Amino acid sequence: MYRLLLLICVLIVGCSVAVGQETKARQPTLEGVKFFESKVRPLLLKHCLECHSGQKPKGALNLESRAGWQRGGDSGPAIVMGKPADSLLVHAIRYDDGVSGMPPKGKLPESAIRILVQWIERGAPDPRQGGGSPTATGKKVDPRSHWSFQPIAAPALPFRDDHWSRTSIDRFVAAKHRKAGIDPVTDADRHTWLRRVTLDLTGLPPSPDDVEAFLKDNASGHRERVVDRLLASSAFGEKWARHWLDMACYADTIG
Repeated sequence: MYRLLLLICVLIVGCSVAVGQETKARQPTLEGVKFFESKVRPLLLKHCLECHSGQKPKGALNLESRAGWQRGGDSGPAIVMGKPADSLLVHAIRYDDGVSGMPPKGKLPESAIRILVQWIERGAPDPRQGGGSPTATGKKVDPRSHWSFQPIAAPALPFRDDHWSRTSIDRFVAAKHRKAGIDPVTDADRHTWLRRVTLDLTGLPPSPDDVEAFLKDNASGHRERVVDRLLASSAFGEKWARHWLDMACYADTIG
């Protein structure tokens, strides 16, 4: 009985390690993701997704996501991770005998083929999730057109025709006020302002000493000094760290 239990334990541990290693292998590394985003994704966008995306991709092969090429098309999985020689995608872009060449308009440059081969040799790291589909107009959207990929630029400020705005951000808010047909409320008194900013940054109300000190401070920059003090406080770090710990399920995983 003892030997039987020992054998079962060994098998359980071995399976757990194998599953853990397999799961870890499926997770793309930061270096792999950078390689994909900088070299592979542009190639797919330029040469492949015109045909292999949307609801009815050619050959039933959707290259818009990791799940798409893992599932493969009519000929089976397009990529065997770590094995370019066994991957149908490589045979297709090389125009090997017996395989329909991709893209059909002409063979890719050798530099592009080397990039895709290197990608597969790395284990085909691909952070993309989901499948992807045409827009309501039937046109596919280039992910690079998303605002988050655009260079930072200074927008034109709305015309300042009010007495409420003090900063450039205020002018955008005032423009929305005018569009919605609403008027801003009056400025908060000093005690109310202190309570609001303290709750926002620390999640705690100001102490009586903080209130008294702020009400007595009439020097220029008194609000800025309050914000700097709150940002440097441990309460600020504790409040916002709590959100990230909750997202990381800290209590559930660390015990």
